[in-house]
Amino acid sequence: MNTAMKMQSIPLILLVVAVTALPFLNKAYTIDDPFVLAVTKQILETPLDPFAGTIDWFGYESAMWEATTNPPLLSYYLAPFAAKFQFSEIALHAAMMLFLLLLAWGMTVLSHRFTQGSNWPLLFLMFSPAVMVSGNVMRDVPAAGLAVAGVALFVMGTDRDNWLYLLLGSVLAGLAGLTKYSSVIVFPVLLLYPFLHRKYRLMGWIVPGLLVFFAWCLHNEAFYGQMHVVYLTVHRRTVEGIPWQDKACGALVILGSMVYITPALLWSFGIRKRWVALAGALPVGVAALWGVERYFDWNADVQYGTWAVLGAILLYGVLLDGFRRGIRYVKDFRDARAADALFLFAWLCAPVLFSIFFVPFQAVRHQILTLIPLLLLAFQSINMALRLGGMVLEAFVVIVFFIQAAVSYAVAVVDYQFADSYRQMAAYVKEKYVSPDHETWYAGHWGWKYYADQAGLRQRHRDQALPKPGDIFAWPLRVHYGDVFGDIGDPFKVLEHGTIEKKEFTTPIPIRTMNFHGASFYAVIGNNIPYRFFQDIDLETLKVFRVKDFNPDTVRLKPASP
Repeated sequence: MNTAMKMQSIPLILLVVAVTALPFLNKAYTIDDPFVLAVTKQILETPLDPFAGTIDWFGYESAMWEATTNPPLLSYYLAPFAAKFQFSEIALHAAMMLFLLLLAWGMTVLSHRFTQGSNWPLLFLMFSPAVMVSGNVMRDVPAAGLAVAGVALFVMGTDRDNWLYLLLGSVLAGLAGLTKYSSVIVFPVLLLYPFLHRKYRLMGWIVPGLLVFFAWCLHNEAFYGQMHVVYLTVHRRTVEGIPWQDKACGALVILGSMVYITPALLWSFGIRKRWVALAGALPVGVAALWGVERYFDWNADVQYGTWAVLGAILLYGVLLDGFRRGIRYVKDFRDARAADALFLFAWLCAPVLFSIFFVPFQAVRHQILTLIPLLLLAFQSINMALRLGGMVLEAFVVIVFFIQAAVSYAVAVVDYQFADSYRQMAAYVKEKYVSPDHETWYAGHWGWKYYADQAGLRQRHRDQALPKPGDIFAWPLRVHYGDVFGDIGDPFKVLEHGTIEKKEFTTPIPIRTMNFHGASFYAVIGNNIPYRFFQDIDLETLKVFRVKDFNPDTVRLKPASP
């Protein structure tokens, strides 16, 4: 990427990040945001011991060290902003824009390297729901931004034999691993590029990044007596019962619904007279639909099947084209284009397979890193078709992009409103039900936990104090609340069966992201898809109960913990 290209790209990168991020700066904290913020708060109290203290994230209090599943680099980054601006949503989301800039810059560099200067991979990535909706204060976009920028620098360093780029790329990859453990898959990607280009001596430059990661492991040994990543993979009980087939179906649905380029890719095959590849798309789509329907006992609906088919055909198309060009490397190690194709092919396979076989459940955020090689491979094929005179195809790509961007904005707005429902309900409960005459309790996590704590509500923990008769209990219908009632079994042994109040939060936009009636952006499990069209279901419903007069000796299933 030469200097002229760099200068031309900077305004576009800044514009893209501003347009996709600024409208959502005041988004309420949501899903795993409060966990990141809890670690941030702990860092401000004990800077060298980020996992000190306890947190209730599963319905009961547990050590932060045991409850968290990722390292704390993002919380360290956010700590000074949180201290300065009192955990302001606008301030922290503005701080997170750095990682969007890294993501956009890295994608731009890689696009200029692998797609002859095309800006389409950048635009389709940044205006995808995967990036726009995930712009919270969670670890996924930061990890992806650091990883992609690291790969871009490492590729530049390898091409130019520049040790500084190699060092910076390696360190950024290490920082990505300290942001989200799953990002360590970027290290094999870094190794592969100089290997395929027969610059074996440069492979050693991954060592600085590994040392960054191992420094954290040494910290763990000193403070906690064992490495956190070892504790998670060996000792901690993980989520069970979600088979790999479920996660494979979810991966196809996510890829199909996050980027809308599948029809353009197929069109490019036709222009390039890739008739065998084009004909193969039909059986692949039929097989995907049959597999999905059979797995879900023929209960997968039209939207689920559509996204799964589009995702399967997209994955088939880019992998086939990448493999076809990459296989030439076996015959000629000096074929740089074959090495590039094989590199992107392997990079694409890594996060897809990792998300299917090594993560507890599928989610859109787990596939952000997948979109980079996917889009690069797709636009290698599309650009070849455009050079053959595919002007109508180019117009079609423009139309498809604007459709995807419009859907992304709509989905992002609805998810903004979903997150805001918890901020609103906490303020509502505080105003109407918090009183010195009684305790006001709540159950649940995600953004609701953060705002309920801010409003002065008391969280109910399993095995600890029971509410007293006359107290108020606020309970959102769909929020995750874990095993909070595990010590009493039926919460209505304590709560009145009739609610004091039921308050719905809704939106006129007919899209839903987190209602668990088939829509679940942050956990694509079972028949859920990331976003669902044409649903007239509330975003969230708050139920408020009054605690009835009960005998505490008879409601507990087991003695309370001391």
